[in-house]
Amino acid sequence: MELLENGWLAVTLEAVLPRRGDGDRSRFLAHSLRAAIRQAFPDQLPPKFHICVLAYEHIYGPGRRFLDHDNMELKHCQDVLEAAFLTNDTSALCSAFQCSHRGERNATRIWVLPAEAFPRWLETHRESWAGPPET
Repeated sequence: MELLENGWLAVTLEAVLPRRGDGDRSRFLAHSLRAAIRQAFPDQLPPKFHICVLAYEHIYGPGRRFLDHDNMELKHCQDVLEAAFLTNDTSALCSAFQCSHRGERNATRIWVLPAEAFPRWLETHRESWAGPPET
C-alpha cells in the first residue's frame, strides 16, 4: 500500500480478484486488505477521498486465463476500501474502472484517485488498458 505524493493511493494485492460466488476467497482477501491498511497507517488516520475513482488493474501472470470483468468479485474489497478511505462508495461519489493486462505474476492493483486525477492516471498508465492483452 502506497500513498503517492500526487495524492493517489495504490493498493496491491498479490492475487487476481476471485470470481463472484467464491465467498471464502473474497473474505480472505478482504481480511488481508484490512491488515495491510492497519499496517500502513498504524499511528495516523488514512486519507479520505470524497469524490473519487477506483481503478482496478487486474494483472495476469504467464499462463493465467483472463476473466470477464463482470464475473469478478469487487464488493468485499470495495467495502474495506470504503470504510478506510472513502466518504461513501455510492455511485454519485465513486466511479469504478477496470482494466486487465499481462504481468510477471498475478496481482490486483487498486488505485484510489481523486476524480479529477483519473484522466492523468489514464495517460500515465496506458500500458494497463490500451490495446488487446495477450490472452
